[in-house]
Amino acid sequence: MTSAVATRVRRGPARLLRSFAIGAAIAVVASVALAGLGVYRIYSAHVVRTAEIEAVRLAQMILDQERALLTAGPRGATRLAVSPARLPTIDTQMLRHTASLAMAGLTLLDEDGRVVYSTERATIGTVIADAGPFAAALSGRPTSTLATRVPPGASTEIDSVESHVPLRDGDRIIGVAQLATDVTWTRREFGRVLALSTGAVVVVLLGVLGFLFVVVRGAARQVEEAHRDLEMMAITDGLTGLANRRYLMARAADECARIPRQRAKGGGKGGVGFIMADVDDFKAVNDTYGHLAGDAILRAMADRIRRVTRRYDIVGRYGGDEFLVVVPDTDFDETRGVAERLWQVVREEPFTLGEARGPMTVSVGFTCADDDDVNTAIKRADEALYRAKHAGRDRLVAF
Repeated sequence: MTSAVATRVRRGPARLLRSFAIGAAIAVVASVALAGLGVYRIYSAHVVRTAEIEAVRLAQMILDQERALLTAGPRGATRLAVSPARLPTIDTQMLRHTASLAMAGLTLLDEDGRVVYSTERATIGTVIADAGPFAAALSGRPTSTLATRVPPGASTEIDSVESHVPLRDGDRIIGVAQLATDVTWTRREFGRVLALSTGAVVVVLLGVLGFLFVVVRGAARQVEEAHRDLEMMAITDGLTGLANRRYLMARAADECARIPRQRAKGGGKGGVGFIMADVDDFKAVNDTYGHLAGDAILRAMADRIRRVTRRYDIVGRYGGDEFLVVVPDTDFDETRGVAERLWQVVREEPFTLGEARGPMTVSVGFTCADDDDVNTAIKRADEALYRAKHAGRDRLVAF
């Protein structure tokens, strides 16, 4: 497994978890925003509709009970008209009708759009400028909108539903009533309900997403562990736990590639050591004691090599009963020292095969490369090992 692939593999679960967290945050924000918008529109529509129904009822009740608002027209048809002398009386009557309601304003208009009565006295006798809602109401269709206004004589804004409703005298529409219903308290209560609803949604979503996050994080950790296991399997010899040949060659090539750079910088010792070790008479052990005993010998060899090498040395099984140690940033004498420790620890400590204990020896060949040709360096170490074998085994040979 190359380092780039390994890095991508390790980052996969982390990216998954990060994507989940970002997606969850976006989902919470979007859900809360949509929930809040939906509740706002539904509740606002309910407030407007309720105010409009009440405005239609009130306007028709006023017209039915206050016949003094009507006068006969030129052809006998009734019209809306209020004489200035009757305004105080009309005010009293209107107050009686609206006392129990949150009414912020009342205006009565005749068929021509002229104000015949209004709680805003200054507008009486004027013609309305906003003909759209007036025309709709005059055609028999009530209209209502939610608005913010400052009532006459007040200094603070209120929320009100502005309704235009038709005034009917029998089958005829003789004018339009414009009513402003104060819904400030209702809107505030609505805001409280919206905040509680939104809070409840947030709590539920966070609870669900928190649970899912824990589940995904657990799954991501399992994936990371599986990836680490796969990575170790790809670079490790299954029997000895040392690096396998492919990983050894890759690391050796990396170390040799550093030699020119270190030499150019004037640092380091200028070489990479290669130590090849082969168990003497290993075939005889296999033939005499069986392959399980041979495997035990290889594992014991691996353990002893680990003990005499340094933390940054690269140790692996090269193949069969051969082991390779790559010594980074070293020189010939230092490589020899590592090779001698390896040779001595094997021959000085007996091996155990079942109930039997006996000596075991190893042949060692080593070299120190001062260029970036890893294949040549390994061939030289292997040649040194070959010479050690043919010189009688149980010895070190340098190339």
